[in-house]
Amino acid sequence: MTPSSPASTPSLADTTERADNRRRPADGVDCWNEYSTKHTTLAQDIDCGMLRNGHCLWGFVIYRTTYTSHLDWDQCLHRLRHQHAETLAFDHAADLLDSNPLTVFDDATRFENATAAEIRQHFNEWCNTAPMFEQGTLPHRSGVGAIRRDRYGSPRYRLCISIDEGAMRSIINDDSDSWLDSKGYVNLIRGAWRPQPEEELQEEARLYGRSSPKMWEAVEGVTQEDVGWCRISYAEVVMWYHLFGRMHEGDLWGRSFRRWPEVVRCW
Repeated sequence: MTPSSPASTPSLADTTERADNRRRPADGVDCWNEYSTKHTTLAQDIDCGMLRNGHCLWGFVIYRTTYTSHLDWDQCLHRLRHQHAETLAFDHAADLLDSNPLTVFDDATRFENATAAEIRQHFNEWCNTAPMFEQGTLPHRSGVGAIRRDRYGSPRYRLCISIDEGAMRSIINDDSDSWLDSKGYVNLIRGAWRPQPEEELQEEARLYGRSSPKMWEAVEGVTQEDVGWCRISYAEVVMWYHLFGRMHEGDLWGRSFRRWPEVVRCW
């Protein structure tokens, strides 16, 4: 299925034209040296990631899993969009919002009350072809005109967001004055997550002197510590996107992951 968006889904011709006219990072930023120690801003890093990948769109795609109120949903998306704009404005890069449409999978028959596992399956299937129909790029290119890929790849095709009833309510009821105090959250789902093999769990138990693996409270049927998704502040979605574009996904996830119901902050 095709996701919905405040803007229509771009055609291949549209994405090619937009890629040619895409804003470029500030002068002096070497986008091709991913290991440079020179300080760059959040917006410059996102820009460089798009340039290296040959992309004209960025941002996590969103899965809507609650359908109790369309008005509340619209308010939720408006607030989320506002937080995106605030983050970029702070970095003097408000125009970068133009290349981040809120891409939403909105289908009650398929996604209402969907679990993280169900969303992950659909997301990974979508990612098989999304770079082509969204960005006009293939998963791999070589030869003349080849595009060099980020060493970690675009976060857009590695993680996604879901908004359930609790997340929606937390966002529309958030009355904090600062993003630092925000109580609203969304669910961040890791596409590459798989349950840890039993032999690894047994080995961990042995190393910690336990007779059997530790059993955690089941979250959507998963009793391992890492359930493959976590809550993040809705005010920090752009910041998390930036971090996952800059750092190794497994390392960042391992250091940042907190089990439900804790909300992970990036500070």
